Amino acid sequence: MPQLHGLILTGGRSRRMGQDKALMRLASKTLLECTHDLLQECLKSIYVSIKEDQIGDPVRAKFKLIIDEYNQSGPMAGILSAHKIHPNSAWLVIACDMPWLDKKTLLQLMEERDAAFDATAFNSPEDDLPEPLCAIYEPNLLSEILSNSNLLPTNSPRDLLMQSKVKVINAKNPNALKNTNYPGDDLSEIES
Repeated sequence: MPQLHGLILTGGRSRRMGQDKALMRLASKTLLECTHDLLQECLKSIYVSIKEDQIGDPVRAKFKLIIDEYNQSGPMAGILSAHKIHPNSAWLVIACDMPWLDKKTLLQLMEERDAAFDATAFNSPEDDLPEPLCAIYEPNLLSEILSNSNLLPTNSPRDLLMQSKVKVINAKNPNALKNTNYPGDDLSEIES
């Protein structure tokens, strides 16, 4: 089974939120720091995906960075850039804006991973489609996309999962897959 690395996606523009979600605070830490700490409980190798103009950010600079290289916008740029660095590895991809994510949910994803599939993803509690931003992407799928961009007609990782052979699992804690997108989203009930 291919080695698994963690990738935290932080290169988004947070237009709906109106501020950089990776730098939003939960008590004494940013969402990025909380997500990194959580992943570090499960994996040894973790990277943070950024846009080039985020290189100077002091919070992001604390971590191993991967700069988005591809013409794709959004999460696919980060995922494909990570694959280019470790082309034989699988990637556990997490959005930085999932403050309710917990270790049990990550371990469930890792334990139910099946490398015979293109990816392993949770069934999204929002719409019963594969959740692309808390999923494991296998190297064969990402290599195919890099070698033939026609396989990715949109920049959507969800569209990619929907056209791929994906092992879809039900989260034991579906609340863990919620993200925060809008000002006023209540983060007060999250344990820091």
